[in-house]
Amino acid sequence: MNIKDIIVPLILAVATTWAINHYFFGPKDATQQHEFSAPQSKVECQPLQKEVAFVDTKRSKASQVIPIETSWGSLEFSTDGGSLTRLTFTRPMGDTVRTISTIFPPESSERQDYPFLVALEADTPFFYRLVRQKDTGSTIELTFEGTSDAATVSKTFVVYKEIRQVDLKLEVDPRGDHVVQPRIFYPAPVMPALKDQQMIAGDVLVGADTFKKEYRNSIKPENYWVKPALFGAENKYFVHSLVSDSEDFTQRAYYNLVGTDQLQAILEGPSIEKRQEWTLSFYVGPKQLSAMKPVDERLEYTLEYSGMWAPISRMLLMLLNWLNDYVHNYGFAIIILTALIRLFLLPFSLRAKRGMKDSAEMQRKMQYIQQKYKDDPQAKTQAQADLMRQTGFGLAGCLPLLVQLPLFLGLSKVLSSSIELYQAPFLWISDLSLADPYYILPAAVALGIGYRALSGKDSNQRVSLLGMALVFGAFSATLPAGLVLYIAVSSVLNVT
Repeated sequence: MNIKDIIVPLILAVATTWAINHYFFGPKDATQQHEFSAPQSKVECQPLQKEVAFVDTKRSKASQVIPIETSWGSLEFSTDGGSLTRLTFTRPMGDTVRTISTIFPPESSERQDYPFLVALEADTPFFYRLVRQKDTGSTIELTFEGTSDAATVSKTFVVYKEIRQVDLKLEVDPRGDHVVQPRIFYPAPVMPALKDQQMIAGDVLVGADTFKKEYRNSIKPENYWVKPALFGAENKYFVHSLVSDSEDFTQRAYYNLVGTDQLQAILEGPSIEKRQEWTLSFYVGPKQLSAMKPVDERLEYTLEYSGMWAPISRMLLMLLNWLNDYVHNYGFAIIILTALIRLFLLPFSLRAKRGMKDSAEMQRKMQYIQQKYKDDPQAKTQAQADLMRQTGFGLAGCLPLLVQLPLFLGLSKVLSSSIELYQAPFLWISDLSLADPYYILPAAVALGIGYRALSGKDSNQRVSLLGMALVFGAFSATLPAGLVLYIAVSSVLNVT
């Protein structure tokens, strides 16, 4: 056996694995990092205002925390900053209900970190009082009021009980001859359990259809966007985003990095001399189409499987959720879905096997033609062309790959990024969104490919498949267990 027959397949396997891992599962950088409009007013020429100057007043009484319960989770508001200080979602998982928090009370000394803080250029009030609390049936409304020498700020939060939407009705009334420019600060969702998977990023919808996913390492301190249609921040599973600004509060929007890993979105309003009101709507919830759609369909842009593979991914996720409703476990649902995909591909696989036999026959006929017409190049070319037309150019063996590749890519996006698999248990695995802690599934991937190698008759193919088994087994150890479960079951089913 030629050493080249061993080295080349191994190099190809490693290169293919690296390309898939880098393109689909590695850290991403924004392809376009800047989105500026030509300055149209004095406001747009001004420096970005990321710091807050609070009025120096003493606390008159202890802060008050107001809890609110909805069908989708619980929220806590505080008179400190008139802010939303805790956001916790409930999530049914089989027979239990788990909770996930994305907003936590900031450190008491870090006033600027209070979520949905409204800042002025100077004399920003921090101590608010609760003016009114009202239950309308479908919403709960909380009104806070804060005062400084510069202005009186009234903030009414409207929390929807059935959808993950929070409206902010903002009223700013300048005092005396003051000219004020309000800004709204709100944070990216934070999930300490994600650790290095946090991947905090910003989302911007410029105009009607230009969506930008700005990753944290690509956001420059001077970046800003003029009157974006959507503006938010996200992590792997959740997003906090402005979705509606009907009174044109936002003149500019930009980001502020707090500490080393916390991203803050800032909406900069207009400069005003007299009382003015605005209503802004925000989506605060999971990157899940069923949760996003009732609030704003454009939020689908934030999903990792948006774009080319979106139709396939949506279909497969819908089928996965449907199967989970019956078996009540996403691991078993993935196994059933994999079997259904293999069943769907069966006719193509059978045709491929016939194509491989036809391909071997074609090779023999090609060798015969080359020998027969070795002294007549024109006749040889014509005979080869006639043979390829008769055999379909020998592409029948590639048909399963051409069909399976879109399914694999679409499903891989779903299984590696969907919140459905976050904290979903399966047998020995406590969380299908994380790697298999005992490497059982990666071993199954390697064994499935290795068995095919050992049972094959072609020694050259056997060596390349054994190399591929080792490479893909090691590669699978770094992937989410839900995705590796699909690959492992596919490998096992492919043996039969």
